[in-house]
Amino acid sequence: MYITDQKQLKEFVAHAKQSSVLAVDTEFLREKTYWPKLCLIQLATEEVSVAVDPFEIKDLTPLVDLFVDENITKLFHAAVQDMELIVHALGVVPKPVCDTQVAASLLGDTLQIGYGALVMSECGVRLKKADSFTDWSRRPLTDSQIEYALDDVIYLPVLYRSMKKKLEELGRLSWLDRDFDDLSDIRRYTVDPRTRFKRLKRVNQLSSKQLSAAREIAAWREELAMKRNIPRKWI
Repeated sequence: MYITDQKQLKEFVAHAKQSSVLAVDTEFLREKTYWPKLCLIQLATEEVSVAVDPFEIKDLTPLVDLFVDENITKLFHAAVQDMELIVHALGVVPKPVCDTQVAASLLGDTLQIGYGALVMSECGVRLKKADSFTDWSRRPLTDSQIEYALDDVIYLPVLYRSMKKKLEELGRLSWLDRDFDDLSDIRRYTVDPRTRFKRLKRVNQLSSKQLSAAREIAAWREELAMKRNIPRKWI
């Protein structure tokens, strides 16, 4: 379902509040901006999947109730960028969460396994790749593009149930608690320009005087990029 008006969004939120899980994915652009530009939000319960168009729906705040509801586990695959975008767009950090990529590593899969490979392994479904290079900021979206986007959330509840059962049988389910709590730590998504210098190459080779200069310049660059909403490498 493609959601383009407030009434549809509220109806889905009312439905999702009755669910114990909520699959989440986003489409965004970031090539020419500092902050990610939200282009689409895909959401799914075990019964319904929707693609929410933020270009048509200006008020996304009804989603806040879902993201902070402690009775609903939010399901992601490779969650960090999606979480960062939600924090920036809505001002809340989803909790509790489950990242199927992290969970897969405890079940013997390769680190950072892709979503498509995991769906194939767990569900026996080969996902389509035809629309993988879509410019999600362009409208209108085709039916094929919407279907491609929804595939990113439709299988997450199935993966979650299957993987959770396997982890429980192995006695490893609690091993994920710290990782998932860390994903929901708001500090992880808070930008501090004063610490940006720590990510500079070979920063550990600088003298104290050079380090002080690097800290000031890196902070100035970060703050200016944030203010202008352009990539830091453009400054």
